[in-house]
Amino acid sequence: KREDGIAIIDANRNQLERVLRDSSDPEQVALSVNGESLYVASEDTGKGIAIDVATGRVRGSVEVGGQPEGVAVHPRRNIVYFTSEVGNSVAVSDATRLRVLSTVAVGQRPRDIAVAPDGSRAYVSGESDASLVVLDGNTDAVITKLTVPGGGARPKGVVLSSDGKRLYVSTGRGGEIVAYDTQSMSVLGFVKVGARPWGLALSPDGHTLYVANGPSDDVSVVTTDPLHVEATVKVGKRPWGVAVLPVK
Repeated sequence: KREDGIAIIDANRNQLERVLRDSSDPEQVALSVNGESLYVASEDTGKGIAIDVATGRVRGSVEVGGQPEGVAVHPRRNIVYFTSEVGNSVAVSDATRLRVLSTVAVGQRPRDIAVAPDGSRAYVSGESDASLVVLDGNTDAVITKLTVPGGGARPKGVVLSSDGKRLYVSTGRGGEIVAYDTQSMSVLGFVKVGARPWGLALSPDGHTLYVANGPSDDVSVVTTDPLHVEATVKVGKRPWGVAVLPVK
């Protein structure tokens, strides 16, 4: 437990700046639109935590349901979403006052959430029932609930293209990535990647998808149109997530 923390790394120099130690078992994090607050899903405490980036101090916390994992900031409303794996729900929290405004029932064991760039929709993966729930980004109501296709699909990561028109979902034990058209929510295609794909990241132009494959200790580099694996890169043990930084 003493190793729990969030590392801040200078991406230009590839150097560790500091480690924030005041969040227990941090699962996922999301930055506020202005970059001043970091929101953390603290899995073992069942809390959403807000950290002031400049000082590294905890600004506050809120109970968001058992085993929170996914977290996402709405780009237009002053709210932050936290998924609760135990509660099969999403807590909609006021980003400033850190109080839950509503709790929305979604699929079973929700693992991740992504919000459209214009804030119109939010997408939640449900691992245990292979679900994909679409929320209205203005009212937080459930618009539709889909079943992610594929043998053994246990959806984990979700990521949107910068224009919000495409959604990519990793299927965990299903070993595939599923691409959706967000206008119709129809499946655009599938691609087989490494073992148990988890975290996803898209290049800024949307042409390349990076997939962290835990048990196979690698990252799949996937061309998005058409969907195919361009390369497989060996990395460290059990890669859980991946991020893409724009080149300055």
